[in-house]
Amino acid sequence: MASPSERTLDEPLRVFRLYDPRFAPLDATGAHTYGGRWNTPGSDVVHAAMSYAGAILETRVHANVRRPPPREIAVITLPRGSRIAELVAGDLAGWDDPGQAASCAAGDAWLAAARSLALIVPSKAGAPLERNIVLNMGHADARRLQVTTLGAVPWDLRLFPAAERAAAATPKRKPAASRKKR
Repeated sequence: MASPSERTLDEPLRVFRLYDPRFAPLDATGAHTYGGRWNTPGSDVVHAAMSYAGAILETRVHANVRRPPPREIAVITLPRGSRIAELVAGDLAGWDDPGQAASCAAGDAWLAAARSLALIVPSKAGAPLERNIVLNMGHADARRLQVTTLGAVPWDLRLFPAAERAAAATPKRKPAASRKKR
């Protein structure tokens, strides 16, 4: 495995996270408890996407539900001067394997090195174009992250076919002004 390339941000970087409103936008409980593609359990990281569409896609892939999960939109800004690392798909054979051994090992090694605030990684759900970002909440620069919340995700029910069918089956009432009097 090649080491991730590193650089310092010349300008702020905005990334997107759809978070469960029962938790704070930068809460690392999920990744700490369950792990993820790029970390084993016990890691204080937060996963986000490089685009809003990528965040929608990743949330849909991980939400094993028939109806849209309650999620809020967070725009996280990494400040200018932050160190970030990046892995591209060609850097790591097996990064997209179902067992996630290679990707977890790479992410854990990046986290242990503690040299950068964030690691940009390929998105399995959005391959080959989308990228995700893993934020090291234990890094000294994590306190400089800025979060702007934009409210609830306006889910498109076509992403949840069962919910779309249920909504279509619900009888529509005519507006009061157009109803016929009996």
